[in-house]
Amino acid sequence: MLYRSIIFVLFFFTLASAKSQSFFDGFGVKSGLNIATIHESGGLDLDFNLTPKTFFHAGVYKDFWLDLNWSMRAEALYSVKGANGQLLFPGGPETDYYQRAAYLSIPVLAQYARGNFKFGAGPQFGFLLSDNVFLDGEKREGQLYDNSFDLGVAGNITYTLLMIDVDLRYVYGLTPILNVQAPPGSTAGGSNNLHNGVLQLSLGLKIF
Repeated sequence: MLYRSIIFVLFFFTLASAKSQSFFDGFGVKSGLNIATIHESGGLDLDFNLTPKTFFHAGVYKDFWLDLNWSMRAEALYSVKGANGQLLFPGGPETDYYQRAAYLSIPVLAQYARGNFKFGAGPQFGFLLSDNVFLDGEKREGQLYDNSFDLGVAGNITYTLLMIDVDLRYVYGLTPILNVQAPPGSTAGGSNNLHNGVLQLSLGLKIF
């Protein structure tokens, strides 16, 4: 799955660059913060006590201008998601832990420019690279992320000054990272769905 996604990214960027004709088209690098969490929906109430956790993202982007107002942006990012949590052992104190899941994220956004601002939205395709739990500072293999593919929808506001972009974005996960079916005879019904959610603040630099 991973090598296919890498081939897809390289093919997409190569093909789009070959067809790019606009003077405003550009290739750049970006990095920034992820304020990540896991939101819960569905029939079962598992009470994971999950709260936001700060991680990071970094990667490259390519802009393709269709006219003076509309453009497309494709990115390839190493993006870390997850959440803080707490465990309560019988007769003991609460123990803090956090989930950490690294993804290759590929957002493809349609953007409308007005002045120095761009407003965008589009899908994001994510491919799980690793999943770990950190309990009392000890790294352990995670078991929460059993879905290797993560589809999300992203919305962003970007301020551009010369060659620099300041981008604020939220990505809402649509596919569950874990499905837990309700036991037979349960009144909860359906399944419990846990989804990624991440608020991103990034700085981008156009190289050429």
